[in-house]
Amino acid sequence: MLAEKRALFIELFREFIDSYPPTPQGEDHLRHYEEEREEGRRNFETILEAERQGEDVTDEVLMKLLPYAGSKPNRERGYWISIAPAFNGDVRKKFESAGWTDQESWPQVADEILRFVRRCYDRPEELKAACDEFSDSPYSKGFQSGTLTPILHALRPEDFILINNKSRSVVNYFSGTSYSSNLADYPSINETARSLVNDVSDDISDFGISGIRSDDLFDMFTHWLVAIKRDGLNGNSKPFAKICKKIFGNQLEAEWAFDLFKTTLERLGIESLDDERFSITIPIRSGGRTLHLSFGPWLVLGFDGSKDHASDSVTITLLANQTILDDSFVSFVFAKDEDDPEIRNYRIPIEMAMSSGDEIFDAYEDALNYIANKFKDWKRSPWRNKHQERFAQAVFDSKRRQELFAGSLSAGIMTKNIWWVNQGSTLDVELNGGYIWAPIKSKTGRSIYHWDNLSDVCKDDIIIHYANGYLRYASRVIEPARKTNDPHAINGGNWPQEGNLVRVDYHELKPPIPLNKFSQSLSKLDINQGPLNNNGGVKQGYLFRLNSEGLDIIRRSQPETDWPDFLGPTPPSEYPLYKLAEDTGFDLETLERWVRAIRRKRQAVLYGPPGTGKTYVAEHLAKHLIGGTDGFSDLVQFHPAYAYEDFIQGIRPQSDDDGGLRYPIVPGRFLEFCERAESRHGTCVLIIDEINRANLSQVFGELMYLLEYRSRSIPLAGGRRLRIPENVLIIGTMNTADRSIALVDHALRRRFAFLRLLPNHEVLRKYHQSWNKDFPIEGLIGVLRRLNTQINDSHFEVGISFFLREKLAEEIEDIWKMEIEPYLDEYFFDRPEKVDDFRWERVVREIMP
Repeated sequence: MLAEKRALFIELFREFIDSYPPTPQGEDHLRHYEEEREEGRRNFETILEAERQGEDVTDEVLMKLLPYAGSKPNRERGYWISIAPAFNGDVRKKFESAGWTDQESWPQVADEILRFVRRCYDRPEELKAACDEFSDSPYSKGFQSGTLTPILHALRPEDFILINNKSRSVVNYFSGTSYSSNLADYPSINETARSLVNDVSDDISDFGISGIRSDDLFDMFTHWLVAIKRDGLNGNSKPFAKICKKIFGNQLEAEWAFDLFKTTLERLGIESLDDERFSITIPIRSGGRTLHLSFGPWLVLGFDGSKDHASDSVTITLLANQTILDDSFVSFVFAKDEDDPEIRNYRIPIEMAMSSGDEIFDAYEDALNYIANKFKDWKRSPWRNKHQERFAQAVFDSKRRQELFAGSLSAGIMTKNIWWVNQGSTLDVELNGGYIWAPIKSKTGRSIYHWDNLSDVCKDDIIIHYANGYLRYASRVIEPARKTNDPHAINGGNWPQEGNLVRVDYHELKPPIPLNKFSQSLSKLDINQGPLNNNGGVKQGYLFRLNSEGLDIIRRSQPETDWPDFLGPTPPSEYPLYKLAEDTGFDLETLERWVRAIRRKRQAVLYGPPGTGKTYVAEHLAKHLIGGTDGFSDLVQFHPAYAYEDFIQGIRPQSDDDGGLRYPIVPGRFLEFCERAESRHGTCVLIIDEINRANLSQVFGELMYLLEYRSRSIPLAGGRRLRIPENVLIIGTMNTADRSIALVDHALRRRFAFLRLLPNHEVLRKYHQSWNKDFPIEGLIGVLRRLNTQINDSHFEVGISFFLREKLAEEIEDIWKMEIEPYLDEYFFDRPEKVDDFRWERVVREIMP
């Protein structure tokens, strides 16, 4: 153990001794160790004697040699109760439902377990061979270190240390190892843990604890550290990086998480960090508190940190029929075909995951096997452009991991460094050579920061290349800096000879981006060693730092520019509120109120008479709410025949290859929308056009409940679960001429915010001032105001959308005769003289003077 970690261990152990063993909970904890060892030894001897008598010992092996939780039913059934339980209930039921063992195979399973335990007991020096042989057995499925080592420890505590998820995490942290829960790893972790305990045994004895085994105290210490204290590993050690602190409560949790990431990627068949089927991402909407591992399009593993780390959680993917977790932990159910198993995301407290037995993680391994096969032919995860490369490096490289935890790696969200290089006269020669280069020292021997920056450039970093007023190239680093003499010997060799050369892969930006497109916006960012001064001018120098926000500003400034694939798609432009106000004609105060209502309520209805631009406004509100994220919007239109089966899910006949029919349950538009939104970081908006034209109570079904209780999920027919992702907003539109708002279901009305739109003639005026200046718009506005005064009912006023046409002068007669007059005929059916005043022949001179 390193001296630094040894000092931290002693510091924490002293706190543990003072705070846990003297408590009633601690005293009860200590009492169990020797009691359970004695019971385990009696069980083993009884089973051996029964076997010698020729009895079937299958039940006894399964009940008396495997470790169970101390619940009342387990005690009543006579199970062996352990301080390190691997099972909460009947092992047969669990393994059979998981498909690991069939009913007829239990005698062989019990025989393998007993043979393994007896061999380790009789010949402890053969532990490795015994573990390997048992692991290779066809009857070993589901049995790991936490399942079988408690009985080994009970029989020979001097030779076999007790290992479960808690103790394994602590051993891995203090020894700098990354052992898994597989039984094949037990011989190594057993040796490491025993060495660790022996290494600190003298220090432990100095605390005045007598009559208690060192390995018992160590196991109790791991329980206290993981399940009770939880934040102990920050201590006085190296600073825990801010980005890690947001996600994990302490370095122990982070070590455990990264070990689980490693096991997960190995199980998925990931052999190289260049495999683009997986991605490790930090969703933007989480504020840096969430770390996701995805394979293909599916979230496989996630860690969510709370502000005070009191409610940190793990999202883990399991087969629904193989887990002891109840449905209250379900956070998402993946879409499936009729014959596929049901795969769910379960969100559980991190301390529960770290202290659980093998049951959860056995089911996790089976889910990973299924997912690995399902998406084995995928080329690239959809989230790969947000991939956190340095987190991925830390999964497999212990040195990189410790650097990440200590904060010596970049604490930003962007995984790669982003650089700006000024090239000017050196561009052509450096472009042809595929490099950038700068001296190490000036002619006077001084270091200059924008030259020194080359030594910080890493493989796969991004560089954008500026020359003569334009950004002309983007490149990816293919080889970090190496020392070399000046490769281009400019200015007759007046530069210092030795410098740093970085090899890059140049990609031309077509068309190049002029500086003035983005300079003012970029200069407002506070970028340490950034390329621009406060006035938007380019600084004198060579290599400057940029960040992901700055790169996004540049890419949005000229959307028509083609960027290389390694940067992913150009992020969508932000759509600020002032721009929304310009485009819709509504004042900022009104729009701010509407946006607040939508975000607060999570769903809203825009209502008003026909032609007021409700759908147009809804689409632009969605654009603003999505902003510059990877969110999206979708539109569905309701009608009287629209049904629950169309919106949520329903049975749909499908033909087989042989001409037969099958009747799978198929997700509707809303379920499909939610599944897409679940994989996005940004806000996703569903627009339901003419929402009141359908029977809403029937169409929404269970959704009515979730609209009010957004954090919950509910089961659907067929086994799916319905949950509205946190990033989903719903905007409906409603024509009050079709049905009054008062007639909408009251239960629905209280779940939505209602935003009223009336004809806004200012929008009409601005539209024609911008797009059709020759049309005399004031005359039309005057007629519409007079007409709506005659209608005298805000629910039925004539709106403006009829007249938002670039060629209105050519089309207005047809619009008036074929759209406005029929509407008035219907509205004034009992007062035809009212319509006569607004026939085209009567109003044409006023509209077209």
